Amino acid sequence: MVEGDLNWLNDLNHHFNRFDQPVTPPPTPSPTQLHLIPTPPGQDGLSHIPSTDPPCLPLSFTAVQVRQALRKIKGRKAAGPDGISSRLLKSSADQLSGVMERIFNLSLKLGVVPQLWKTSCVVPVPKTSHPKDLNCYRPVALTSHLMKTLERLVLQHLRSTVGPSMDPLQFAYRPNIGVEDAVIFLQHHALAHLEKPGSTVRIMFFDFSSAFNTIQPMLLKDKLERTGVDHLLSQWVLNYLTNRPQFVRARDGVSDRLMCSTGVPQGTVLAPFLFTLYTADFRNNFGEMCFRSCKKFVLKLFTPSTTSENIWLSKYHHNDQY
Repeated sequence: MVEGDLNWLNDLNHHFNRFDQPVTPPPTPSPTQLHLIPTPPGQDGLSHIPSTDPPCLPLSFTAVQVRQALRKIKGRKAAGPDGISSRLLKSSADQLSGVMERIFNLSLKLGVVPQLWKTSCVVPVPKTSHPKDLNCYRPVALTSHLMKTLERLVLQHLRSTVGPSMDPLQFAYRPNIGVEDAVIFLQHHALAHLEKPGSTVRIMFFDFSSAFNTIQPMLLKDKLERTGVDHLLSQWVLNYLTNRPQFVRARDGVSDRLMCSTGVPQGTVLAPFLFTLYTADFRNNFGEMCFRSCKKFVLKLFTPSTTSENIWLSKYHHNDQY
């Protein structure tokens, strides 16, 4: 097939969506269901004991926060499927902040992401200079800049909420931490261990294949709630990741649309953080089998008289800031 041919684009779209497993998310509450309706005593099968827990309030942002986020948009980024220019949003931040504040907060309150905001225009990026088959392309999603702005606001909240649950040896996708920190940490522990007579160091590398594309949104939702994220926000994330329209664009051709309910779109703001959180508990589940990012290495320290010591590190993985 020739790049840009409709059949080739459709094959590529199916290839990128090959891990899809349609799910049926729980019904989204209507605006009237968001209000608490007391259950009459004795009708819930339990003794009627007043709850001492405060009601869960939805995450919300102020117009000032929205204005600041709109001003941080990079003006030269390509528009998403909604066709709204990033430069327009950036230059009109003062005028749009009030309107977008209401829309953002309503989306978070209802746990629903507008369909157009979670639509992905996937651009196939060759992994090699001479791609030979579909596996030689990486899917990079172009999405709405309004959705990316909301994602940045949500990301700030998620980092502060689940920060204590994150692995301290996670070097990828964290602010102000990069490849230099991983290399320094590795060298320090390896060289310090080699000072012991007869010691050896072995390093094993692991890599997830199609890492972002294999995330199960329902499992991710459960993990979010276990780390302290409230149900309303986890439901919003689930809605964002399920029933997502996706199409591939290359040159002047556009594929047919597919619905995706597995994985997170590469190129979105939340994708790296959600994947890091999704894999953060592997060490607890599998003991020594520990993975915490799509690129990993493990350092094994051996001495003749002691048991081997494992130090798992997350290998730095480059991520463009969208």
